[in-house]
Amino acid sequence: MYLILAALLLAPVVVMGALVALIVTKIKNGEATLSGIPEIESTSKHWLYGHWRGFVDPKVHQYLAAQARLLGPIFRLRVVDTVICVLTDPVDISKMCCRGQDFQDKEASAYDPFNLIHWGPTTTNIVSMKTDDQWKLLRKGLSPCFSSTNMKLAMPVIQAISANILDQIEAAGPTQAFDMLDAARRMTAEVIARWGFKMTFGGEDLLKPNELVKLINQMFTAIHCLWMNPLYVFSLLTSKEARTHRTNTRAYDDYMAGVTRELQARPLDELPSDCIAGALMRVTQPSGEPLSFPQLKSNVAIMLAAGFETSASAINSAVLSLIQHPAELARLEEELDAFGLLKTPTRPEPRAVEWDDLGRMTYLNAVIKETLRLYPPASLGGMRATSKPTTLCGYDVPAGTWVLIPGCALDRSIAVYGEDADEFRPDRWLSRSSDSGGKDGAGISWASTGAYDDEDAGGVADQASAALVQGPSAGRLKEPIAFSMGPRDCVGQALARLDAQVFLAMLFSRFRVSLAPGMDSPEEIWSKTAYHVTLAMPDGLWLCMASR
Repeated sequence: MYLILAALLLAPVVVMGALVALIVTKIKNGEATLSGIPEIESTSKHWLYGHWRGFVDPKVHQYLAAQARLLGPIFRLRVVDTVICVLTDPVDISKMCCRGQDFQDKEASAYDPFNLIHWGPTTTNIVSMKTDDQWKLLRKGLSPCFSSTNMKLAMPVIQAISANILDQIEAAGPTQAFDMLDAARRMTAEVIARWGFKMTFGGEDLLKPNELVKLINQMFTAIHCLWMNPLYVFSLLTSKEARTHRTNTRAYDDYMAGVTRELQARPLDELPSDCIAGALMRVTQPSGEPLSFPQLKSNVAIMLAAGFETSASAINSAVLSLIQHPAELARLEEELDAFGLLKTPTRPEPRAVEWDDLGRMTYLNAVIKETLRLYPPASLGGMRATSKPTTLCGYDVPAGTWVLIPGCALDRSIAVYGEDADEFRPDRWLSRSSDSGGKDGAGISWASTGAYDDEDAGGVADQASAALVQGPSAGRLKEPIAFSMGPRDCVGQALARLDAQVFLAMLFSRFRVSLAPGMDSPEEIWSKTAYHVTLAMPDGLWLCMASR
């Protein structure tokens, strides 16, 4: 009897000891194979969970950028038993991300949190899945939604929603403070709803809380905890905060299930194939069967969330950058004035921005690029996995190695952008036209660089080199890596850029913008910026906007 009781008591200890031994062995083997690659200093490394604390910190974007400055274009860290290479070399990144013999796919397991936020059968979506046949069908179906022809149709929708929001701000008067992050989220959420899903979520009224915006904000926080914390499951037993996140994901999933059922109930001819909802309703599984309800719900959810949060983050960062840099703001106002878009005493009702203006407003486009460089919304970028032994920055890297490509570090690299890499200087994009094969260095690219079929890749051997600047600045990327590159780049990046172009042009043509009383200085606001899947300001960006 006593022996049985002792065995029962000791069994969990033995099992736990064996598990720890297995983890430690895996850690030693993984670190040994990459021992030549510089590692983040040992003072921040725990013997078991490694550099996990730095990786889960909301300031992880600053942490990785600082380590890249210290250690160079490749270094390694460890999160529990997974050793991760962090890569910031433009040449090797372009090879890994673009079609060709060195292409490396996403590490799908790193994106599991985007699947785990849904309840019921777990399924992947266009962001979280590997580059398989299902992904190709999704990409092929969704890509036409973001063509330049379709973006022209989206522009009036963006203008109408932006005008409604800005009219409310003007009516409230110059002393009324508004949170620009909230206003930008409402604008981009309603754009993706109306244009992409042919419905409305009622987000335009700035004085009323919006359920979708609230749920998606809560969902991103929950994803961050799932993504960055490998011990999240255990924290459900000990942390009230973790249980709150889990409750919030359930509320978000219920909301998305309702949206998906509403779409399924509508006649298909109400959802054209060139809108997001219509495209998703027509995408099939590789077998030819329609997407299952969990598959459809997961893709509806990710297209809605990604379609507005990243755009709002970029707009918010651009506004604060211009407030912080009056000379650059004056340059933008001069450009708006030259195009007849700026409200002045002699031009009280300027004309509306038009499609043909967008490609010619080089300084506005340079401001957007510089914002995406310094403050990429998805600052940690993407996780790839080597499918075969490869060489990165001169180091041998075995198959199965996780490789993180963080925009927050790459796009602040002194080696890539020079000693002024931390400075907001839109002019750097204007001066790159001669290095871009004659193309205006500040121009906005409307087409995704990704091909959804092997046959579409056309010139795959050149796709990696085409992403790089030629001439005196050879070895640099032509664009900030905010939207990634190659076949796994952001399918909806054209809409994100268009949102930013139109809203920023309309905002600064109508208003003089300043920080609201009580707000911190721009430097202090930036220092508090936190990473929760996207870059955000925890306290918002409260502004007063005076009509010109």
